[in-house]
Amino acid sequence: MIAPTTGSVATLDRVFFAENNQNSLTALHSTKPTYFFEHHGGKTIIIARFLLLLRTFAPFVAGVANMTYKRYVVLDFFGGVLWTGSLTLAGYWLGKYAFIKDNLTLVILVIIGLSLLPVFIGYIKHRNEHKATLRQS
Repeated sequence: MIAPTTGSVATLDRVFFAENNQNSLTALHSTKPTYFFEHHGGKTIIIARFLLLLRTFAPFVAGVANMTYKRYVVLDFFGGVLWTGSLTLAGYWLGKYAFIKDNLTLVILVIIGLSLLPVFIGYIKHRNEHKATLRQS
């Protein structure tokens, strides 16, 4: 359970969480990520473990949004424990069923599809809101 957190912490995360860091992604520094991480930062770091695309960008945006490094590491560790534990238990429980053993590729594709579903739903919502904004203008 230490591996997921160690891998995340050992990357460039510390660079983006350093105070007064001039090398951070200043182009991303705006009120949107700061506002989002003030309200949803903890949930985002934990849920990021389960969504590949979010896992890629969450540490960087959290750093740019001035989330403290200590808070990030605690949430990242908690998310890693949940991720590792849930996948281990799911493998143990679901591995008992012959259908899953015989159709493992299909099961993996369904899991990938389900994990990408929130991304597609968010994209559609954003696109519809953008279209509604254009119509009102």
